[in-house]
Amino acid sequence: MNRQGSLLVLSFVGAIAYVLAYNFNWPVFGYYPLIGEFHLHAQPKSSGPAMLYYGWITTAAIAAVVLAVIVPSRIGAKLPASLGWIVPLVLILFTFVYDRHWFL
Repeated sequence: MNRQGSLLVLSFVGAIAYVLAYNFNWPVFGYYPLIGEFHLHAQPKSSGPAMLYYGWITTAAIAAVVLAVIVPSRIGAKLPASLGWIVPLVLILFTFVYDRHWFL
């Protein structure tokens, strides 16, 4: 069984979902290294700063897997190969614009 279409959907949706989760701050959970714990909700300042990266990755993975399962493989296989370059470039530009305060 050819799953190439599902893998294309998985990779495109995963990348898009990660950028959205990062830019809109949609982590599933936060990790607090000072206390060594994962939490679904924000903790008091005494717990230290939260690392949200793992939560953003989890958000993107959930969205990518769900859509890869829902979208039929034959539809995903029809996606043009040029999206393999266009999608990452657009997401990088979007992130640079969003985080321009770090560069300027």
